Amino acid sequence: MTMSFETINCIAQFDSLGVQAYDYPTIEHFLDNHANDHDPDGMTEVILPYNDGGVAARSHLMVEGKILQGISLENAMVRFGDRGRVRACDCRVIHALFYGTPTLSWRHIIMMNTWITRESFHGRMVPYVCLISSMILKQNCLPPESLWVSKPVEEFNLATIKRNWKILVQLSESKYSVTEWVISMNSLTQTHSKGPRKMLRWVMRSMKRSLLVHGDQGKGTCGHTKN
Repeated sequence: MTMSFETINCIAQFDSLGVQAYDYPTIEHFLDNHANDHDPDGMTEVILPYNDGGVAARSHLMVEGKILQGISLENAMVRFGDRGRVRACDCRVIHALFYGTPTLSWRHIIMMNTWITRESFHGRMVPYVCLISSMILKQNCLPPESLWVSKPVEEFNLATIKRNWKILVQLSESKYSVTEWVISMNSLTQTHSKGPRKMLRWVMRSMKRSLLVHGDQGKGTCGHTKN
């Protein structure tokens, strides 16, 4: 099977801009767990406003950052372990979502992460399993004797947000206010049913701008599985 920008685009148009429109950091620079000269000025301070200089954690992100971090862990910086911490590469993706810099290509990100997984002797998972499976099938690389099991992909929708994330969005004078939920799920459903839907629309718009989700329905394109 061949993974390239062209073969990935045979599955879907993940990057909507031309090839020259994106920044292409090296694997070393992108996956460097420390801020380096290639990062936007003040990146970690902006993305981690509540970090005191120690190990960066999800609790140090602003609420919007927590939402995008959760989506990134399923679609861009896919991993099973260490999900409660925030790496420098996570900050680069989140900064790109909020501020447009660096201009990252989703195809370039998945190819870098896939290469690192291939070269790792202790990897516990295969990232982007749905995308890779589609590429194997489209390129007719599946051995005839192999056991092929089709599994559904969980959509990213309102139900997923309500089940997994504690967020609340309120609209006041044309401005959105995002806070953590501190009420029960039953109370949320009864009194704040419109808030999560507005949050979902905001997230979908952000993800479409960042090219991590494609299509008008805003469905996640990739998943992951253990070896």
